[in-house]
Amino acid sequence: MAKPLDLGKSVYELVKQYPELKDVMVEIGFKDMAKPMALNTVGKIMTIPKGCLIKGFNIPEVLRKLEDAGFEPTGNRPGFTKKKADASDAKSVSETNAADGQKTEQTTENSDVKAAEEETFGTAASTKNPEGLSETEREALIRSYIERLSNGEDLESVRADFVKNFKDVEAVEIVKAEQAMINSGMPVAKVQSLCDIHSALFHGATREEQIENAEKEVEASRARAEAAAQDKETAGQSAEAAGQGAEAPTIVKTVDKDAKKREAVRLSYTVNHPVYVFAQENKAIEKQLKKSREALEAARKMKSEEGNQKLLEELKTDRRIALHYSKKGDLLYPLLASKYDVSGPSNVMWGVDDEIRDEFRYLAAGTPKEDRQDKWYDRADQVLTRAEEMLYKEKNILLPMCANFFTEDEWKGISRDLQDYDPCFTEAFPIWDEASDLKRPEPSIEGDEVRFPVGHLTPYQLNAMLNTIPLEITFIDEDDTNRYFNQQKEKKLFKRPDAAIDREVYFCHPAKIEPMVRAVIEDLKAGVRDSEDIWMKKNGQPALVRYMAVRDDKGDYVGTMEVVQVMDQIEKHYKEENF
Repeated sequence: MAKPLDLGKSVYELVKQYPELKDVMVEIGFKDMAKPMALNTVGKIMTIPKGCLIKGFNIPEVLRKLEDAGFEPTGNRPGFTKKKADASDAKSVSETNAADGQKTEQTTENSDVKAAEEETFGTAASTKNPEGLSETEREALIRSYIERLSNGEDLESVRADFVKNFKDVEAVEIVKAEQAMINSGMPVAKVQSLCDIHSALFHGATREEQIENAEKEVEASRARAEAAAQDKETAGQSAEAAGQGAEAPTIVKTVDKDAKKREAVRLSYTVNHPVYVFAQENKAIEKQLKKSREALEAARKMKSEEGNQKLLEELKTDRRIALHYSKKGDLLYPLLASKYDVSGPSNVMWGVDDEIRDEFRYLAAGTPKEDRQDKWYDRADQVLTRAEEMLYKEKNILLPMCANFFTEDEWKGISRDLQDYDPCFTEAFPIWDEASDLKRPEPSIEGDEVRFPVGHLTPYQLNAMLNTIPLEITFIDEDDTNRYFNQQKEKKLFKRPDAAIDREVYFCHPAKIEPMVRAVIEDLKAGVRDSEDIWMKKNGQPALVRYMAVRDDKGDYVGTMEVVQVMDQIEKHYKEENF
């Protein structure tokens, strides 16, 4: 007997009801469901139909696979119709619908879904380009709107013209228009100063926003379908329509056509993928900004020391947003600019990020005097608005654009690099599963280069770099033998003759010092300590001699590095600055 599978329930609820369903889901292609963390987080808000939409899976095919596995999908069945009954069937389609109401619900639900899709995306025939404009014409028109805003025209006036001519706009098109303005000579500072106004023009019009809104409408349509199924009159009308041979509408074609544009949405649900990490941090930032705005409104109303202090504490907390901005600045903007020649975000968004960060730092420095409180409140209001606007731009412009350009290997590298950054208002996220096996290469020599786990240098470059470091460096191998000295341009504090190379290190020290050197190296080898500092004066100059254990990735001892740093310039600096 088939097991009833309510498609209105979350995947988490269904797997809890039928543990064997998890393996079926993984086999179909929902591989994340095999991971407990994914099942216990995303699985709690994801239904099977919604998962199909996000992953671009053919919904009818998925539902039939579930049936083949012994389940009977019920409830929300978008885009799915059973095989037509043959001539020998005793019951007509309308009689079957009247008997159980299931296909009635399905037809009503799918009608709602189709209506929502057409309202949001246009019909299938017009989805590709509802305005009938070429790509060049679209770009020119979008650019004209941004230029009008840049020339001081009223936002609502420009928005009215935009709405007349466009059903939607892609994130990449917005960036291309700004990029073209920069390339044609408009100062980056001007584009940057109007960045918030530009994004305000497109609020609600980006394809990525509309995709998300359509998915919300799918959920709402299911609720409407359930209510309609309880209404006998509506059920009868739907059954009659089905009896006349009407096929349930499907949104599968729309999903296929928009698969690329849905990429950012899909990745935002892919647990621990970089887009997921950025999206989760953005949600957390949004909550923090809301707390700050509430504190601001209370402080304005109270105008008391207590209210100001609460606002100050929130503003200090807001400074952590810099952690999120640093990830964008290091991992997203440069890759867009260097590899994909999309420098607009680097030049514009990056600058806005810096301004927001600096303004939070200024406001969090302390509460102002009473006669300057109103200005403080106004500045806080403005920076909160800019930070909120940046959340919008990330979600609907930056991340979709990255999803459109970046390869899977690039995302894997970004996921690995994210591990070096502190989280922003969230717990730390583990590395994305797909990137977990990503290994940096072992050091090697290839051709005329020394290859490192990160980077590569010619021996000429490496030698010049080591000699430029303002330190006297000595490396002693695991057998206590001198293997390397760098050669600074200035005279060394401790001379190192070339003849000392390949000689045991203890022969380089006076007899009275040797026991101390031997004891330090033995401790470093044994792991008793990782370093030893010796402060001294040599030829009247203050100096720090540091012995450090050099260990590989496994923690095994490789040798000892001795570093000598002359401290006179540092000592002079701190005296002059009166630290």
